[in-house]
Order: sequence, then structure tokens, then C-alpha cells
Amino acid sequence: MRTNCYHTRDGKGVKLTGGMCNASTYEQAAQRAAHGLTIAFANSGMPIFQDKTGREVSLYLSVHPEHLSNYPVALAAYQETKRKAREAAEREEEQRPVDETAEAVLP
Repeated sequence: MRTNCYHTRDGKGVKLTGGMCNASTYEQAAQRAAHGLTIAFANSGMPIFQDKTGREVSLYLSVHPEHLSNYPVALAAYQETKRKAREAAEREEEQRPVDETAEAVLP
């Protein structure tokens, strides 16, 4: 179970309502977020949501990357990139002279 955030906006983009719901899948979250909205059809035949007052609204559901199936692969690639960068910086630090401002001493 994970917490999902949602909100509705009117045709002008004004946020009307918002909330959170717990669901195992995004489909369940969408069903719960749409509770209280009705489905109507515009003149074009396109299905739309309407709130309790009959206003056409859009429903937005937050999708968190860590909930997606390809997240573990992306996380592993990110961590590998960071590890390589850290190792390269450490190698560069090791190769740098101890005191770059010191003059070379000639025998």
C-alpha cells in the first residue's frame, strides 16, 4: 500500500480539490481519487469528469518514480555513475603532488 496524492482543476486550471488516498496500484488510486466525480460526455463524445456541482474538471494523480517497475534499474545506474565519478576524483587526488606550490629541488 502506498499513499497517492491527487487534485482536480477546472477548465481554467484553478485547483479545486486535493487529497490523498492509499492504494496498491495507480489504477486503484485513480478509482479512489475519482470517487465523488461523475463521468459525462462532451458534445464531441469525449468522456469527461464532472464534480458534484456539474463543473467539468480534470483529475491529476501524482506518479512517484520510485513506485515504477524500472526504478531499481535506474537507481542502480545512477549509483554506478556516482561511484565511478567518486573513484575518478579519488585517483586524481592521489596523483596530485602533495604541495603544488613547492618549488622543485634540484641536486
